[in-house]
Amino acid sequence: FYLGLEQGVRDNLVRGVQRLVDRQEARSVGQPLGIAFEDFLRGIANQHQINVADKNGIGQVGSELRSHGKVTKKHLGLIQAIGALRIAIEHGIDSDENKEWQITVNGLRLLVSSVMLAIRSISAYNSRGDLDL
Repeated sequence: FYLGLEQGVRDNLVRGVQRLVDRQEARSVGQPLGIAFEDFLRGIANQHQINVADKNGIGQVGSELRSHGKVTKKHLGLIQAIGALRIAIEHGIDSDENKEWQITVNGLRLLVSSVMLAIRSISAYNSRGDLDL
């Protein structure tokens, strides 16, 4: 299934997983996974001629897809959770809490599994209308 993804999305997924296996620093793991997922979502938008050029980040792109019926409400919740993890990993100090999140191996594993699950589920929904997680 994942072989059908755009090359850049696949490369970033593999890069993120390999960095997790190699126990690299959290940001170096999270960054390619976040890029892969956002690029995947933008690809879905492009397939449906939905303009997301003015949307920033996973959450905004996901909301736009939802407003056009290309992801379900449950998908949007998963997208938002992935976006929250990405922000915690990549953006240092939490602006609401004025502290930095400490990212654990379990947090990185959750990001990897959530991204992989979301890509598979959203793809199934877009290609066949299937609802599966």
